Amino acid sequence: MINRRDVLLLGTSAAAASVTSALVACAEKKKAPAAAEPAGAAAAAPAVAAPAAGTNRHPELAAAAAKCVAAGEICLAHCLESLATGEKMLGDCAKAVQQMLAVCKMIGALGAANSAHLSKAAALCDAVCKDCKDACDKHASMHEECKGCADACGEMLTQVAKVL
Repeated sequence: MINRRDVLLLGTSAAAASVTSALVACAEKKKAPAAAEPAGAAAAAPAVAAPAAGTNRHPELAAAAAKCVAAGEICLAHCLESLATGEKMLGDCAKAVQQMLAVCKMIGALGAANSAHLSKAAALCDAVCKDCKDACDKHASMHEECKGCADACGEMLTQVAKVL
């Protein structure tokens, strides 16, 4: 029987994999020299505009944000399941994760777009991810979902420090 946590895990893992593969593909495109197209290839394949020069200068930040969101969704689902049983221990964790999710979604998009507002968003992300990591660390030894989220927030903090 599949439970909500399994569905969230599968969905967020697929989303993270999709974002990561797109970022890797973009990075590989930049590295590889343009190869000659076989005759008729242009007609067979749909035209796709190349990314503008200077976009997505922060693929590691975007990937860390996607990973943080995936881990956060799993952690939040776990917290909500616990809260639904009347257990209040994970209430602060759920609040911190909810805020982290909003900020990491935002900074992932801003980083991928190489936004002029990235450094301001990074300062906010730094504070919110520290709070989330601290809240999850309190439960990491008892709940693997909290440990996964705390670890992802730690990786996110490393990437955010690079743009601060």
